[in-house]
Amino acid sequence: MKSLRFALPIIFLAFPASSLAQPPTERSFDQLKSLAGTWEGTTTTIPVTPAIQGKPVQVTMRVTSMGHALLHEIKTEGRPDDPITMFYMNGSHLYLRQYADFGNRPRMVAQANAEKHTI
Repeated sequence: MKSLRFALPIIFLAFPASSLAQPPTERSFDQLKSLAGTWEGTTTTIPVTPAIQGKPVQVTMRVTSMGHALLHEIKTEGRPDDPITMFYMNGSHLYLRQYADFGNRPRMVAQANAEKHTI
């Protein structure tokens, strides 16, 4: 039994702590979830879209699905509906699925950039 007590610390030292840490995409997802709430501002578009330019906008971010998804919803004054975006993890990948105004459903996958500390 003594050999096991001495072997375990050596095994743990052989693996760097960074390998046991969260992947960058999971850390980014946790940071996104910390933005949960309702945010208000003014719409600015490039190129300028006169129908909504300068109008009030409300962005709601809500953690849902027992913490496994983040719902992002945009409401703009004078618009009949509001596009939504879902952020979610699948394995170690962070995905975004947008339900856009034009009826398309783009899906994007985050790529970590360690040099710039961004995804």
